[in-house]
Parts: sequence; structure tokens; C-alpha cells
Amino acid sequence: MWARTRATHYEQKVAALAATFGAEASPQVAACLLSLIGLAAWPTAVPQMTRLILGTTHPDLRPHVVEFARQALSGSLPIPADA
Repeated sequence: MWARTRATHYEQKVAALAATFGAEASPQVAACLLSLIGLAAWPTAVPQMTRLILGTTHPDLRPHVVEFARQALSGSLPIPADA
């Protein structure tokens, strides 16, 4: 039950992201969402690398990640070359 609830939650997130592109939910949109989550989670998931690259005192990365994602996805949904 718990896993199904979580899956539904992410299906809704995929649908919402697809809507921002004016597209239908698809494996490509789901991969894009996973990439965005990974981008946001990486500094927390790998704190040692974060410290090595940014030093021990680093700024709040959220604004940077949000703007980076906004620019990376502006206007189009990334589609792999082999799709």
C-alpha cells in the first residue's frame, strides 16, 4: 500500500512536469523528473564531494539548482538522441 501511494505521488509529479511542457506523461518526462531530483539531491547525498568542490562553507544551493534547471529545460523537453 505504502509503495503504491508513493508511486502515485510521483506519477502526479510526472504529469505536472509534462503539463509544463504541454506534453503527455511519458518515460521521457519521467526520466527528466528523475534527473531534476538527482540534481537537487546530489549535494546532500554526496556531502564529501560537495565540500571538496565548494569548500566547507558553501551557499544555499537551492536557488542555483532551480535557476540551472529552469534554463536547462526552458522551452523544450529533453529527448534522448536514440528516442
